[in-house]
Amino acid sequence: MGVRAAIREDEITVLIPSNGRPESLRGCLQSVRENVGNATPIVVLDSTPDSAPRRTRTGYERVAAAFDRVKYIRTGYSVGPAEARKRLVGVSDTPYVLFMDDDHQVLPGTLDALARALVGGAFDIVGGRWLDRKIERPVGFLHMEAPSESGTDLVKVPVRYSEDLEGRVLPVDEVLATMLCRRSIFSNVDFDPQYDFYFELFDFFRSCRTTGLQIGAVVDAVFVHHPRKYRSVSTRQTQVRSVDHARFATKWNVRPVSLPL
Repeated sequence: MGVRAAIREDEITVLIPSNGRPESLRGCLQSVRENVGNATPIVVLDSTPDSAPRRTRTGYERVAAAFDRVKYIRTGYSVGPAEARKRLVGVSDTPYVLFMDDDHQVLPGTLDALARALVGGAFDIVGGRWLDRKIERPVGFLHMEAPSESGTDLVKVPVRYSEDLEGRVLPVDEVLATMLCRRSIFSNVDFDPQYDFYFELFDFFRSCRTTGLQIGAVVDAVFVHHPRKYRSVSTRQTQVRSVDHARFATKWNVRPVSLPL
């Protein structure tokens, strides 16, 4: 599919955490092959528990058979998204990595838009916006500190999409989970596996901000979000939001607050 703003297909590894949703993973992988490239390495971390229903496990076996040039890592037990992404970074060796979740599909032209913004601009991480049938997602977030009765709040303020933003790359403090990163940043920042499900991206981008990394939201880079229920136990069902909230507050000495989307 050619050269994208000086990033070749084989210079990007697509990293996909998955758990209990083989049918979602199939659609995700198909979109990557069609709209990213056949030469692009793909690594899937499948943390579906061994105790999951057999039809779920065989679903993954069928996906693996259909996409035989994909590297699969199986844990046999559920891990949170931060731990999954951290492990995936550890097995990648290309100059760039593209994170996707298994319930996302990449649209034509999206990688080109991300690559142009990353290579042509002063960014270390760039993310795209989501088409979601259930909710209007922001294109990114700003982090604002504000005093509160309990100390200091770190407020995550959504930057909302509008048509007049099309064609722009917005400097932000946080993007959505589908993002293209320079692989070199992970010598200074990483995902913290202490979080079960919530606040893991809030934490990661807090680390990026304190390290001075530049983050951009690419309005013309679009992923389709197809949320589906998990067929097996995941940290989404077992997490306790207040526990992760306390972990973040202890680590950063601020209280995390997310404004409504």
